[in-house]
Amino acid sequence: MRCLFCKEASHNAKGVEHLIPESFGSKKLVLPKGLVCDKCNNYFARKVERPLMSHPSLRNVRGWYQVPNKKGKMPSVLGHIAGTEIQINMKLDKNKKLQIKAEKASEQKIVDKYLKDMETTGEFPPFIFPIDIDPPQKEMSRFLAMLALEALALRFSYGNAEEKIIDEPSYDLIRDFARYGKGVEEWPYHRQVLYPMDTLMKHPDSGEWVQVGFGHDIILTPYPETYVSFNLYGVQFTINVGGPSIQGYELWLEDNDPLERTGNRLVKKIVDGQEKFYLEGDFCMKKGAEYDRKNWLGE
Repeated sequence: MRCLFCKEASHNAKGVEHLIPESFGSKKLVLPKGLVCDKCNNYFARKVERPLMSHPSLRNVRGWYQVPNKKGKMPSVLGHIAGTEIQINMKLDKNKKLQIKAEKASEQKIVDKYLKDMETTGEFPPFIFPIDIDPPQKEMSRFLAMLALEALALRFSYGNAEEKIIDEPSYDLIRDFARYGKGVEEWPYHRQVLYPMDTLMKHPDSGEWVQVGFGHDIILTPYPETYVSFNLYGVQFTINVGGPSIQGYELWLEDNDPLERTGNRLVKKIVDGQEKFYLEGDFCMKKGAEYDRKNWLGE
C-alpha cells in the first residue's frame, strides 16, 4: 500500500493509526494498515497534533473531562490568577484529590499563599479556568485537512478504492497543505456550536445516556462540494476537501440543519431543577448520506 499523503510505499508501517487521534478519546475507528506511513504519521504527531493538544483551548477541555493521551496520562486544566499573569494548573491526583499548582515552579510560593488564605477565610481564591474550544487556526486547519483525507480514504477502503484518492490530483492541494503546510497561506474552516458541552446522547451499544464527546461526518452539498466535519463536545469544525473556501457550506447552512441531517434533534429538559440537554435520535452517517442523495442527487 502507498501512503495517502506522501504517496510512497508504506508496506512496512508498524503502528496502529486511528482516524481521530487517541488523545481525543478515540479507540474504535482504525485506518487500514499502511494508509499513512510511519514517517508521515510521526510528522503529524509532532508538528500538527502535539501543538494542537497542548494549546490551552484543547488541553483544558481534555483535562476537564479527563481524556487521557496515548500513554494514559491525564492533562491538567490551565488557568491563571485573576488580575495577574501567573498561570496555574488543576488536576486530580492518584487519590482523586484536587491539586492546584503553579505552571512555573518559581511561582509556586505565590499560589501556596492564595491557597492558604482560602483555608483561613473559607473563600475561594480568584482562580480562572476557561473552558472554550477555540484552537489555533493554522494547526486546526491542517489537522482538519489531515482528518478529511483520512475520512474519505476510510469510507472508500474496499477493493483498493483508496488508491483513487491517492492518485486523484484534485486532492493534491489539501494533501500538500496537511502534510507540508504548503500550497496556500490559509485553509479556512467553519466553526459553530451545535449544542452545549454537557449534552447527553444514548450510547449506541449500552443504550445508556452518556456525554456526547467527538465524531465526524462527510457532507455533500449541491454545488457540488465535499465537506468533512469534526464534532468535539458540541463544537463542529467543517472543512472543504476540494479547496480553501467555506462559502458553499455557509450557503448550505441557510437551508439545512446538521443535526436534522443525521436524524437528531436537541431537546432541553428540567431535571432536578436544572437544565439538561439531550440529543434525541441515533447519530448515523448513513442517514446523512441518504439525506444528501435525496436532496442533491435526486435519488
